Amino acid sequence: MAANYQAMTTEKVINEFISSELRVPIPLVKEICNRPDSVPYLARIVEEDIYWEIGGPGDAWSSIHALHLLGGIKTTEALHVLIATLRDYGEDIGNWLLGSMPSILANFGPSAIGPLKAVVLDEGLDGFVRGAASKALVVIAYNHSECREPIIKLFRQIIRDADVRDAEDSDKKCCLRKESL
Repeated sequence: MAANYQAMTTEKVINEFISSELRVPIPLVKEICNRPDSVPYLARIVEEDIYWEIGGPGDAWSSIHALHLLGGIKTTEALHVLIATLRDYGEDIGNWLLGSMPSILANFGPSAIGPLKAVVLDEGLDGFVRGAASKALVVIAYNHSECREPIIKLFRQIIRDADVRDAEDSDKKCCLRKESL
């Protein structure tokens, strides 16, 4: 017999979600995505280490599923949670999840461009994290033709800036060699 998720509180729905572990029923997924007030609960699942542990609540699956559900909710708050997760835990969430983040983030469409651009331009972040944000921007440009030109312009500028830095580094090395002679 199917549960009546609509009649449950958001907290109860989230508890059902966590206890589902690997196999989350589609009606439950839809109910969570229809409840923007589920974002803080999902954020907690993503942010707290216990949910990432095998044997912990949800047997590590709830945190993985929570990332995908946040992409389905598509609120500004959900986007901020995902961007923060990418920035703060990108190196920790592993290749599989880092590979999924571009499509999860691209699901937000044009509203994600600003936050993704900030990640791409943050040279203090891991290259794979910045790469995931770049991939999300590429998908957005592909799916939203009105966004192509600004995104292409961003990537061209990044390449130009890298070329300038490479030339400057080359000049510095040349000068250092001459000084040491």
